[in-house]
Amino acid sequence: MLYPKDVVDFIKNDTILSRRFNDIADDLNATEKVLNYSCDVELWMYSEGVRVSRAVRKYLFFLSSMEKIFNTIHSSFGKTSGVERGRIDDLPAQTSAREMLSIAQYLYYLNSHGIQGSVLECGSFKGFSSCCLSWACHYLNRTLIVADSFQGLPDIGNSLYKVKRGDFKGDFDLVKSNIEHYGNIQNVKFIKGWFNESLRNFKEDLCLLWMDVDLYSSAKDVLQNVFNNLTKGGVVFSHEFSAGYMSSDGVIDEKGAHDVMLALHDYFKENTIPYKAKHLMEDTGIIVPNISKNMNIILHTYSSNVLIDVLNNYSAFDVKILNSIHKRGPTQIAHFILRRSYKNTTRSAYCIDSVGGQNIRYQPRVFARKDEEFTMTGWAIDTDQKKPATCVFIKIGQQYYPAVYGRERVDLAIVYRNEFLKNSGFIAYIPTKSLDVGEYGITIVIVSADGKTYTEEDTGHSITIV
Repeated sequence: MLYPKDVVDFIKNDTILSRRFNDIADDLNATEKVLNYSCDVELWMYSEGVRVSRAVRKYLFFLSSMEKIFNTIHSSFGKTSGVERGRIDDLPAQTSAREMLSIAQYLYYLNSHGIQGSVLECGSFKGFSSCCLSWACHYLNRTLIVADSFQGLPDIGNSLYKVKRGDFKGDFDLVKSNIEHYGNIQNVKFIKGWFNESLRNFKEDLCLLWMDVDLYSSAKDVLQNVFNNLTKGGVVFSHEFSAGYMSSDGVIDEKGAHDVMLALHDYFKENTIPYKAKHLMEDTGIIVPNISKNMNIILHTYSSNVLIDVLNNYSAFDVKILNSIHKRGPTQIAHFILRRSYKNTTRSAYCIDSVGGQNIRYQPRVFARKDEEFTMTGWAIDTDQKKPATCVFIKIGQQYYPAVYGRERVDLAIVYRNEFLKNSGFIAYIPTKSLDVGEYGITIVIVSADGKTYTEEDTGHSITIV
């Protein structure tokens, strides 16, 4: 899992902790170690590390602060981008707060390793991601460079993406104003123009490149002009990234890949640059260049999601009890919480929207690859108390996985005519490494609004690990 260098150093310099967490990776970006997808270190950080390590306190403060800021920006950013509803660009925020948090977390990690350089964002639309990253860069004393045509997309060529020239347009004055209002513009620079012209003489060192450019041509223009500016240890994050176009050895599969992912594949192949890539969540992935085939990317979103979920949902629970189960992982967390409640028939309502990016409403059985993470999204409410649930777990086989609960679902507030339900969405991150190959039923566990009872229901859906 991905931990800041000062946190890893603290663990390794402690005799007891170094034995307890002897498989912790201390490499930069990638490792030859077999990674353990548990949440042991995360629970130690919350239950014990926060009391004994300044490095842990700084890291948790950064993560929890950024998460709250990013979610606040998302909820304040507006519900329309100013174009007619139904268009592909009708929402002003085309990425999620969670996706931005994964980039901020990685930036903190690079900072802890002393990796130099600015952050370059290519493709800002209305500036939501720019606002989020501006806060992270300000905290870490990095420069954020926002590059965009501010005229929308260029000619799309042979793109399979259903867009047209001028889509996703964010005027410069609007983007700048949004960053001034919702972000921190103190460390922000702008580059205006089409990437093939505006980035031609780009000279600044970069620690992180973030692309949200939609098109093959735009992605190639960015990579050809700025990739070589990445300092040693620098990485690329990209939107329009799908787990379905990844091969089993951690590179992009050119069969079926198109637009941005195909551009990434072609650029690294044409320039004989070894790399590993990984889908993280929703439409975002990471590419770590110049690593060998036998290495694994350290970043795994399950770790940070468990940590944030613990910080948000379980802070009221007894720290000593939580500390006593920290070695056992999320299933024991679930058992711990559910033992404090009573199973009953309290009415609840829920819906599973997607599994692994596949719409499950009309496809009750979905497939996922072994040793990869898949996401599950939906909503859940306590209909007896007419309030959001306390927390939600997804049960696959005999394993429980805590969902990140509290995502915005304005549609529920409208349907139920209850404003309190507008943050009743969830997303769960399931590491398939913990599951054997085979078919599993999906069960949802919903803890009531007061935390005293819970319901456990078979969703009627299943997932097959292949």
